[in-house]
Amino acid sequence: MLSCKVHFVPAQETETKTKNLTATTERLPDEILPVQACWFWGFEEFKPEGHKQFIDQVNLHSPYTLLSTIIRRPDRETVTAVTHDRIKQAAEYGLEKGIRMVADLDIRTARRYFHSRYLEEQQEMLLLKEINVDRQKNEAVIGTQTLGDHYGQYKEHFTSHTYSVVR
Repeated sequence: MLSCKVHFVPAQETETKTKNLTATTERLPDEILPVQACWFWGFEEFKPEGHKQFIDQVNLHSPYTLLSTIIRRPDRETVTAVTHDRIKQAAEYGLEKGIRMVADLDIRTARRYFHSRYLEEQQEMLLLKEINVDRQKNEAVIGTQTLGDHYGQYKEHFTSHTYSVVR
């Protein structure tokens, strides 16, 4: 089981006056620094002891005490033993430096695994297309969209696996 403790700091309201317009924004006071950062794992982190340089830099040069990690490699998924072991090693090393880690376990970082194991539980999309019915023409072409997202570490996009037509 994975747990995460989150501390919320009350925001300071700041008024900004611009051309007779008053805008209120909620911000942390300037003297309070953020303590959480994202760590995007690429090729370097999977090298032997590849995690140490980043953690050492965070430890020496930042206020961060919590890193959320996400895999950004097309050949790695969060569910593999290799990925688990690397994140575990990094988390143990981070604790020695006073830095905690939480892994991003988003389904998009294990797409191939999820698809192979849960083929019938894939996301669905509904496309509607109005077709003018004409006795001279008895066919219609409806194409699917090629989709991706901001987790774009995969060269292949989301693909369609099954289709159905409802009349």
